[in-house]
Amino acid sequence: MRGFGLEAENCCIIGGGSTAARRRPRQAVPAGRWGAWGVERVRFQKDRCKGCGLCAAVCPRRIIRFEEHPNRLGYLPAAVADQDRCVSCALCAIVCPDLVISVFRPAAQG
Repeated sequence: MRGFGLEAENCCIIGGGSTAARRRPRQAVPAGRWGAWGVERVRFQKDRCKGCGLCAAVCPRRIIRFEEHPNRLGYLPAAVADQDRCVSCALCAIVCPDLVISVFRPAAQG
């Protein structure tokens, strides 16, 4: 990913409020959470999300919604409604104050 010094095929972006994005190798994704590109685009750590709504406010595709059931902290965590519509812009991860969002970019085709 340009601007963050990340290899688009091998890394994800880990959110961090005002801190710089950090590198982490792509991890395996559980079955059933993959989009049409064959990868999960956004992953929330739902047990740590406080449902502040900053991610939903900056999402250009407006695909971040809130779960119906509270997490172990008592908050309604955020989740991506449609992984296929996500453009992996990482704005959600950048603004997340609790570092609960990881954004993955699909490997380039061809």
